[in-house]
Amino acid sequence: MTRLMTIDFSRWMLAPVATVLVSGCAFGGSEPGPSTARVDPPVAPPSTSVATTPRPIVEARQMHTATLLNNGSVLVTGGFDGTRVLGSTELYDPTTGLWASTGSLAEPRGDHTAVLLSDGSVLVTGGLAGERITGSAELYDPSAGVWSPLGKMAERRRGHTSVPLSDRRVLIMGGIGIVGDEGESGPL
Repeated sequence: MTRLMTIDFSRWMLAPVATVLVSGCAFGGSEPGPSTARVDPPVAPPSTSVATTPRPIVEARQMHTATLLNNGSVLVTGGFDGTRVLGSTELYDPTTGLWASTGSLAEPRGDHTAVLLSDGSVLVTGGLAGERITGSAELYDPSAGVWSPLGKMAERRRGHTSVPLSDRRVLIMGGIGIVGDEGESGPL
């Protein structure tokens, strides 16, 4: 069973082989932690019995998302580096312990959601884009490594939840958002 758990702006991913990937840790303060990631327990590639420690993540980040893809790699998306919003995305390959940059988001964002869809693509919605809450959505195609803008949600929001439904729709609920044209912020 695959679970995603968020603690102190870190992203923890439990992979099907019972390893835990921790990326972009931030413990206290507003700055992201060191540009590292770790896997607990360390990953032992199938061809060896020696455990390996993953190389550093390309860009330190917090308030990002981590999505386990169908091929076993992990897509890390957006977030903040302590001074700016990130549009960069990275792939972690658990068989090699390496990180690689992949396509960038059209709109940099943090405190957003990312959900794996039944066709293997990843839907990213909402979040903070600098000082404003965004309602934009983007779709990641893992076979091409590119993002495509999809349009806007009815209400801009951050810190929300996205759940894929069996009929191929995605339920987006909660969070903090902007309601109406007046731009008032509050819980949704």
